[in-house]
Amino acid sequence: MKHCLLLIAAALAVACSTRPVPGVCCRGPEDCSQLGLSEDRPCPAGQACVEFQCVVPSCSTQGCAAEAPVCDVAIDVCTGCTDASDCSRFPGTDVCDPQTGSCVECLVAADCTTAEPVCDGGSCRGCRLDTECPSGACGEDGACVPEANIVYLHPNGIDAGLCSRDVPCRRIQFGATKTSASRNHIVLAAGTYDLNGETEHLTSQSTSAQQLFIHGGGARLRTAGEVSTVRTEIDTVIRDLEIISGNEAIDITGTSRSILERIQIRGGLRAMDVRGAVVMRDVSIEDCAYAILLSGGARLTLERGIIKNTNTAIQGDSFATVDVSNLLVFGATDVAIDLANAAGGTVSFTTIADSGADAGSGPRAFRCPPSGLTVRSSIIWAPGTVARPAIDAGCTLASTIVGPTAVPGAPNVDPRFVDAVGRDYHLAAGSPARDAVDAGPAMDFEGDPRPRGARFDLGADEAP
Repeated sequence: MKHCLLLIAAALAVACSTRPVPGVCCRGPEDCSQLGLSEDRPCPAGQACVEFQCVVPSCSTQGCAAEAPVCDVAIDVCTGCTDASDCSRFPGTDVCDPQTGSCVECLVAADCTTAEPVCDGGSCRGCRLDTECPSGACGEDGACVPEANIVYLHPNGIDAGLCSRDVPCRRIQFGATKTSASRNHIVLAAGTYDLNGETEHLTSQSTSAQQLFIHGGGARLRTAGEVSTVRTEIDTVIRDLEIISGNEAIDITGTSRSILERIQIRGGLRAMDVRGAVVMRDVSIEDCAYAILLSGGARLTLERGIIKNTNTAIQGDSFATVDVSNLLVFGATDVAIDLANAAGGTVSFTTIADSGADAGSGPRAFRCPPSGLTVRSSIIWAPGTVARPAIDAGCTLASTIVGPTAVPGAPNVDPRFVDAVGRDYHLAAGSPARDAVDAGPAMDFEGDPRPRGARFDLGADEAP
């Protein structure tokens, strides 16, 4: 650059100051002062001044990208858009973002399609949460469910009519009778629904729909007495609901297959009584005697959850199978996971702590089935005044910390929780559970990404 300036200055020195040197240019006082000039030397129309020389602007011949779509031919630089017309030649990203000057897919939801209704960071995507949809219901395909396909409920609703958004009903059981094959979504308005000792009972006689979708919207179901709060005998998806139970929160029976997401259950004798198949994600269960009881061929898939302050977190009979990952269990006054009679399965990236009674015999925290079960990449740490193993010999242990009483095939080393006394079971700095295995799930029990270090951490928590 310095050599170029010297050559240009030399050319100007031998030229008449009133006669511009062909191909030499400058713009503005600061630019021109480097050539010893007091006035601009513009380029001919259609050329740009680049490093004091007039050239054909490359941005006009090669074009500009959507990130900076406008060619400033005077200086041969791609600049930002100012309105949608600057983005018209970019199909799919034809909206101008005036904040960044980039051409994007969307600025607001109205710029997106019904198939991908959410505008997120300039791009359209499918909905993930019910709150992202004006109708209050996000469909399985990522599109917002139309109001015409929804039964609406409200804590002050009346169980009559068609349960529209303007005139909602109150009970899930009644709302189900208004569903059909095409209208199979039930949306609850926020608030508390007192059931007064009755059960929301869903059967094949309730609806002609093959599957019901219940969108809780953060609502609370509350009942008392020796009844179930929700009993379903049909395929059901329940999301974003809190249940306060005096006896049994959810009863899944027969051959039904249910999905529970972002469910909170508090109180009662049993949180879950499962005799069908259930998938649970991001659930919280606390302050009940038994969290999840599996019987009659029950199949449990649990991804991300917390179970605390129970007698037993999971118990299964001889036909039950489990696939559990990213589960934190603590405060179980008896064996936390009792699968002594179960058919088998896998428990991985699970933390069991502060569980088990000093009285009695056998394992303090985990009973294994006779047919075998794999416990992988987990932490089972159950101190007590009586030295007993945390898990018995029936399980296959892989990359799992067990203690403080040693068991064969597992390292007996303090996992170093942040504050076990204060019940903070995140992994502290220097924990031997950090960066311990090469593979694992995409998230931990709180939805934080895995891995966050060089490798995956053991247990439910992935430390930052």
